[in-house]
Amino acid sequence: MKDRNKLIIMEYNSFDYPTAQFESVRTQEKLGLTFSGWTGRYFSTLDTTSHDFPIWMTAMYRKQFKTPWIFTKPGIVILTEKEILVLEEGTHLKNAMPHIITDSTYCIKYGVTGSVAFDKWFDIIDPLENNIISRFKIETTALGDTLLASKNLLNRFPAVIQDPSSERIYYFSGDFANSRIPVWASRFMGVDKLKGILYSEKQNDTRSFFWLYYRPLINGIFTDYYNSLNTK
Repeated sequence: MKDRNKLIIMEYNSFDYPTAQFESVRTQEKLGLTFSGWTGRYFSTLDTTSHDFPIWMTAMYRKQFKTPWIFTKPGIVILTEKEILVLEEGTHLKNAMPHIITDSTYCIKYGVTGSVAFDKWFDIIDPLENNIISRFKIETTALGDTLLASKNLLNRFPAVIQDPSSERIYYFSGDFANSRIPVWASRFMGVDKLKGILYSEKQNDTRSFFWLYYRPLINGIFTDYYNSLNTK
């Protein structure tokens, strides 16, 4: 598809398991980026008594640090196949909720909001020469910065990148498509104006991600692509 100059949109977890290593490396080369091996996610509570908390993370933590899992507050877990970092609100984080930050130029171009909360899985990549449309921002404390720096990580990293030459290849470094949107919402024009029912503009309201970021971003990307075809 790249050789034929087609529109390509790839998303989180294109490079890690279950993708075979050879295909992963070749795809990274084609996209002109490097996957760090680190993935992460926000958790509203790090308490292991929570019904949906992945207990296997605690075993991984105990094996690496030889200490028990004592985290209970909201936080972010970042891990590779063999390593794990836990950032807890109040100790490592000022605000546990990650946000996607977009520069004003791209906000205007795609009609997206400048900052939106995101609570799903993400991966950390090096964009190399690609354009960075949006970035993840983690509000770390000094201790959190030190913990990230110990693994050569930063509290800001790409969320959406674009191939700089063709401008037709995009990579989304998050589980963007995993959104709980009511089916009936697809049947009404102007449904995105139902603010307060479907979402609010509160800082940590993750429902706004679809309406104020993902939907207009996809609309903008497809509109650009179709317009470029029509100008030929």
